Amino acid sequence: MRILLLTPLYPPAIGGAAAYFANIMPLLEADPAIEQIILLTEQMQGEPCEHTTNKLTVLRLLPTRVSRERPYLIHALTYIQTQRWFQHKLAQLVKQYQIDLVHFHTRYQGKLAYRALAKLPIPVLADLRDKMSDPAGLAKCSQHLLCCAQGIVNFAAQGGYPINHTTYIPIPFVEPIPRPKTAMQAVCTHFGLGERPFLFYAGDMTVNKGIFNLLDAFEHWQETHQGINLVLAGMNRAGRPFINRIKNLPQTFFLDHVPYAQAVSLMQASEMVLLPSRSEGLPRTILEAVSLGKKVLCPPNVPEFETYLPDFVLPEITPDAIETTLNAIWNSPNLPNYPLDNHRVEMIVAQLVAVYKKMIGHR
Repeated sequence: MRILLLTPLYPPAIGGAAAYFANIMPLLEADPAIEQIILLTEQMQGEPCEHTTNKLTVLRLLPTRVSRERPYLIHALTYIQTQRWFQHKLAQLVKQYQIDLVHFHTRYQGKLAYRALAKLPIPVLADLRDKMSDPAGLAKCSQHLLCCAQGIVNFAAQGGYPINHTTYIPIPFVEPIPRPKTAMQAVCTHFGLGERPFLFYAGDMTVNKGIFNLLDAFEHWQETHQGINLVLAGMNRAGRPFINRIKNLPQTFFLDHVPYAQAVSLMQASEMVLLPSRSEGLPRTILEAVSLGKKVLCPPNVPEFETYLPDFVLPEITPDAIETTLNAIWNSPNLPNYPLDNHRVEMIVAQLVAVYKKMIGHR
């Protein structure tokens, strides 16, 4: 099998998509049924446009959109450029590398991209990892849909994707390596956090991630918890409104994007990891925090968390709900316990390859 993977992020870029494909890649390459993997992603400063190792060829040909923060007008322009790339070059690339199946991350959206995928003479597998894409649109350009969580399966079915053409495969998860105390202290010192305890948020600063609701909740909560800081790490995609909101907010530190190793140190040094997001499938951040023995504040509408972490789940995304749930978790001695074995990479890759074989066999 010759597989084309389309992803907006791949290491050294960071983010959920980058972690996902990086985690599965060694076992995909090792599978005897796979002859070659072409991974098409964004251009990235300092990285070659083409790089081959073993069975994998990484092509960084698409305009840079997700891996770095851009002004709004440039971000909009690169969206158009990406759509045009799919329209004019995708079919040619598929033919050039004799691809048998396209597996694409659904961060790639738009009429021209969907039309280009729909016209391909080979199977197309859509990979839905959040609630930011239109399932009905995906049904028009793919023959099968991967869903990373039960909530995503439900979202896809409700949105119009045929349930008999969906497969639930959990996200692969590799536990982060715990950092020594000296490393945690060094990172905290580097960012000027001092020795105060802190709550930690890791992710983009966006409305969908609930960042403004979190800031409203913390502003009220910190009145009775004045020794506790809030530390935010991630790209500011909300722009000036976010900067204006945190400008005079006491006990709040915005670190912008931080490298993964530093993010793990910050997570491990924190008192609790917060993710009041509206759009999650099954967020890796929460799994990482649980594996490090941290308390977590989980987003609502994730069935896996509602089953295994009911006392740590928000009922809704409002400042009042965040503050009330935060208080309850803060005052409880309990730590979360989640079955991380459900996310073993070996199991996930075996299921994925089985989907590949079935789709190619049914051509």
